[in-house]
Amino acid sequence: FVAGPSAGTRLARHVRSNWAAYVGMVLAAGIAVRLAWLLAGIWRLQRLRRTGELAVASEGYRELAALIEAGAEIRRVDRLGQPVTFGVFKPAVLLPASFHTLPEGVQRAVLAHELGHVRRRDWAWVLVEETIRAAFWFNPAMWWLVSRVQSSREEVVDELTVQVTNARKIYLEALVAFADQPTLFPAMPFA
Repeated sequence: FVAGPSAGTRLARHVRSNWAAYVGMVLAAGIAVRLAWLLAGIWRLQRLRRTGELAVASEGYRELAALIEAGAEIRRVDRLGQPVTFGVFKPAVLLPASFHTLPEGVQRAVLAHELGHVRRRDWAWVLVEETIRAAFWFNPAMWWLVSRVQSSREEVVDELTVQVTNARKIYLEALVAFADQPTLFPAMPFA
């Protein structure tokens, strides 16, 4: 009588012969989860857009839109902590309900910042970056790189905003006004 391989030995052989398939399944599952997270965020933004109150475009907004050469639908949303810009073909700027209580100069700086994102079509880049992050979810270097790209984008828009408004101190006040508020992922946060 010759004993066959034990159950543990058979399992070890099976895992060794199919390890690539298991790794592939884990990678695919991670990608699916990250893409689902991204789609859930986009759905949430769309829902906030629908529930937000359409803001009447002021003369100041029209002036800024002409100066920056960008326009977007402006909505006020009650459950929002920071201004958010999103949308590729029909961009929208969602503003917190507290926005109208801010000084006029701060409001102008916030709108200039958000219209800067619209002008540069930053939302399209965010979607590309987040898709890349989803594909390489397992790589910490990719997370760091995408975060650095997004941070650099914010710095560029900050500088453009100061150039357009010519009001560095007021822009700093605008940043401070929203500094403690949580960001809404995956959107372009104001600060």
